[in-house]
Amino acid sequence: MGLLDRIRTAQAQGEGSDATAVASSATADVETQPAKPRQEWGKPGRCPQCNGRGYLDHIDLIDRLMYQHCTECRHEWTITEAELVAQS
Repeated sequence: MGLLDRIRTAQAQGEGSDATAVASSATADVETQPAKPRQEWGKPGRCPQCNGRGYLDHIDLIDRLMYQHCTECRHEWTITEAELVAQS
């Protein structure tokens, strides 16, 4: 019998609010999606079109822009350092 089975059994038997709190936290842990990796300045990111691997073409240090393209669909995009800071 796994943890969720024990929690559901405890809920069915009505052991109190503690069982409900444990059940909601255990369910939240099971349903949690893996965190999306955060893009860092100076490293290639994921393609905004197909989520493929990005390739960093060059960095404009004056305007703080990264020029990238997708290795899978060939989509090209730019992102500023300020946009990356705002995302985190």
